[in-house]
Amino acid sequence: MAYRDHGIGIAPGMKIQYVVTDARRYCVEPAWCAKSFDIPFYRGLIDKAWGEISYAFPTRFSNPPQ
Repeated sequence: MAYRDHGIGIAPGMKIQYVVTDARRYCVEPAWCAKSFDIPFYRGLIDKAWGEISYAFPTRFSNPPQ
């Protein structure tokens, strides 16, 4: 819908890029015109990714700083 709101049609196989501006309300903007982003949402993604790879690093890095 974000692309359609900007007058761009979507086709199968088309690559799209968007930024989550408000995860609670399911709001996104196309990447080229997003003026803000949902910091807690992206922080959660980073924390989840770290949890999946932290085993590969020494234990001193197992708990990232808050």
